Amino acid sequence: MTEKAKTKVDELRDALKKRKEVEEANVDSEDATVEENSLEGELNAAREEAKEHYDKLLRVMADFDNFRRRNEKEKKEAIKFANEELIQELLTVMDHMDQALSHIKQSDSAEAKNLALGVELVVKQLASTLEKYGLKPVDAVGQVFDAKLHEALQMVDAEDVAPGTVVAQHRRGYLLGDRLLRPALVDVVREK
Repeated sequence: MTEKAKTKVDELRDALKKRKEVEEANVDSEDATVEENSLEGELNAAREEAKEHYDKLLRVMADFDNFRRRNEKEKKEAIKFANEELIQELLTVMDHMDQALSHIKQSDSAEAKNLALGVELVVKQLASTLEKYGLKPVDAVGQVFDAKLHEALQMVDAEDVAPGTVVAQHRRGYLLGDRLLRPALVDVVREK
């Protein structure tokens, strides 16, 4: 082969090589575009998944915060009302002492009056101690009947008292904090 022909063959070979390289580059470019689109899709899916996880995390954190607050409130209430049963039992003792006082006061003897004074002091001391733990008596006589605080035993007639007014108390009622521990047993003036 002549030199000219060799050069021409080399040129064609080089051109074919370049063409092959360009085609490969185009194929790589198309693959890169496809791969790029695929990666973008995966990235968007990962972003969505991350957003969902973040939303779930926020909900779980809010739920936990609500649980913690509710638990603290229940704990405070449990502590506040832990002595409720004991106080109710002691109220029965106070009722019995009040009844004993009313019977002792009916006597005229000096010994009975001294006994009444001693029992009164014990009742006052017990009431004072229970007040330290949040016990408050419910005032009933002279008050308007309140079904949340009073329990009516009977309806009575009274001329000079407004209807719905409590005129007698058979058993004192008590609040423990702001919760009704026991309602007062009362007589209420009847509507005319």
